[in-house]
Amino acid sequence: MNLVFNALKFTPAGGRVELRADKKEESFVLTVSDTGMGISEKNLPFVFDRFWQADGTSKRKYQGVGIGLALVKELTEVQGGKVEVQSTEGKAPFLL
Repeated sequence: MNLVFNALKFTPAGGRVELRADKKEESFVLTVSDTGMGISEKNLPFVFDRFWQADGTSKRKYQGVGIGLALVKELTEVQGGKVEVQSTEGKAPFLL
């Protein structure tokens, strides 16, 4: 749910959020994509770090504490899965 909520939070009105589920061999692949602002290449390595925010200022537009994606990663990995992000600033992120 955190992946979907983040996509909704960072997608402007009139944008699109897509949730897709596929089976690849013995794996279940859940993909969340959106038409939001995207993530800069320099920030991609930090997306799943605890308490990390792309905008760390007190006047940031989007609220949160920066733990949701870290928990997504930890819970996914403890169950033997993996999570990754693909994004380009100015283009929508793609979470697997």
